[in-house]
Amino acid sequence: MSHLLSLVLMASTGQANLYSADSDTPDAPDRVVWSGTLPMRPGRDDALVILKSAQGSPVISLRPPEARSTTPPPPAPLPLFADILADASPRFFGSDGRCVVEVDDAGKPRLHCRPGTSVSGAIWLFDGRIPSDATLEAQVSTAGDPGFQAEITAAGADAGTPRPLRIGNDRLPLPDLAGQVPAQLAVIAPVEGGTLDLQRIEIVPAAAVVMRGDLAAWAWSIDLWRRTPEALVAAARSRNVTRLFVSLDIVGEAVRDPRALGRFVRLGRAAGIAVDAVEGDPEMVQPDGLRQALIRARAFAAYQRRAPIAERLAGIQYDVEPYILPAWGSGTSTYAGWSAAIVQLAGAAGQPVDLVLPFWIAGADDSLSFLNRVAGSVRMLTVMSYRTEASVLGRIVQPLLAWGSRHAKPVRLSLEAGPLPDEVEEVFRPAPTGTLAVLPGAQPRVELFASPRSVPGAAMYRFHQRTTIRGSTQSFSGREEAMRDMATRTAPTFSAWPAFSGFALHGLSWPTDPAPPAAAP
Repeated sequence: MSHLLSLVLMASTGQANLYSADSDTPDAPDRVVWSGTLPMRPGRDDALVILKSAQGSPVISLRPPEARSTTPPPPAPLPLFADILADASPRFFGSDGRCVVEVDDAGKPRLHCRPGTSVSGAIWLFDGRIPSDATLEAQVSTAGDPGFQAEITAAGADAGTPRPLRIGNDRLPLPDLAGQVPAQLAVIAPVEGGTLDLQRIEIVPAAAVVMRGDLAAWAWSIDLWRRTPEALVAAARSRNVTRLFVSLDIVGEAVRDPRALGRFVRLGRAAGIAVDAVEGDPEMVQPDGLRQALIRARAFAAYQRRAPIAERLAGIQYDVEPYILPAWGSGTSTYAGWSAAIVQLAGAAGQPVDLVLPFWIAGADDSLSFLNRVAGSVRMLTVMSYRTEASVLGRIVQPLLAWGSRHAKPVRLSLEAGPLPDEVEEVFRPAPTGTLAVLPGAQPRVELFASPRSVPGAAMYRFHQRTTIRGSTQSFSGREEAMRDMATRTAPTFSAWPAFSGFALHGLSWPTDPAPPAAAP
């Protein structure tokens, strides 16, 4: 799984590797620092982004300009694993003004209300909407006097059916709001008045939700199942892993060592562990790469036909990631080419496939049509959601969990424990002069200079901003226990989405296992 910054790829239309240019005069202002090519010429307003890491060559990609709109963007879903009260804005209602909101010593809101008969209280407008396609509630932690009532509604709506708020910990239902509508909390004071401390409000799964938290893991080395199958199964069992993704040794149109593979599948099945094949190469979207991938898919199908039922693989997973190709955005290296390849591969394999996707695809151009095109050929989505903060993880996976829930497609989330370096993203925007030049040609050439200048006939770009992305925000980097703890802690909340099907763990160390491949975003 190759590692590229999701922010760069989210809207990229092309990218290319760059190499360092030699120079006898390293301090010369017109020195070329980096040079490379792009698969297509940038649009007039496209930005260029250089991603640099301590490992490997820098990568440059195109980013289309942000769409300009007179309408405000829709509200984002409210965060999970966080206090949604922290960013809420209060206001009062009531004809006699008998309620006021203060802030206590801990920075939490305190509602004071005098006795009175008017309907009075306060409303807190949340900075977001209720997450969609999930069975959720709001857990409200309070202190103070009894008698207050509360209800969560759409922003601006009246509290039609408020319910008594139990002091301490209570739960409020979340309404099923259509569209992109912010939510609010309405608190109504009792006639005798009182004081209510609002300490925390968190979105949690409804009490009726059945928790799902199955664990899967990748074991990339073929020698693991071929030479040490017992050790691999034992190591998986010790981690409560119930599914393993393994690479197959395929020669020509046949799986090599089918007896060893069948024995391993039997061992896994006896231990309650399903075994899936995993295939993946960005070149699968291009003609030659797809031809080879189809041969391998037919070899998988042949093994399944010939193997006894107890030795058949549970399925096949495709981790293609074509967006890392230098030619991404042209020819068959597009969303259309990617979906066409998945449909053909599922047909050759003889069954729907488990498709690995980056979390950002739900917000990328053409994502909805891509997902719709592959839906009939996919039995499950495995989302590369490599993040180490629960609140960030909860935010980035909601769109694909919602899509899977609407389309009855299981969605598995994944976490990373392999080493990831820090990365630096540098953004350049079109300008008359700058340090980045795109020279015209059938394959445009990119040159990065040591200082600003103007190159005749070239499109120039000036430096805009630099962002450092810490590897520690994406990978647990060997802290396997912390990674498994993240899966355990968050699984109950994610189970509120019908599509959620547990976690997959990447970067685990296995007995005699060499270093795992680099991870993806």
